Amino acid sequence: MKFYTIPKWTKYIAQDSNGNWWAYDAKPKYDLRLDWSASGQRQQIYPVVASTLSQYKGIYQYLDA
Repeated sequence: MKFYTIPKWTKYIAQDSNGNWWAYDAKPKYDLRLDWSASGQRQQIYPVVASTLSQYKGIYQYLDA
């Protein structure tokens, strides 16, 4: 199992269609490929404890409709 840390520059977090979590420094947009995209930094993360996420401006999660 891989464990990731949340970078200090993270402002937004999103989960992609494959279930992977990503940190972004700019607000991601949902594109037509059913995935998140954003300009700026992006790094894969694994948020383990929900209380550590409260400092971020938004948490986006991919929901399979």
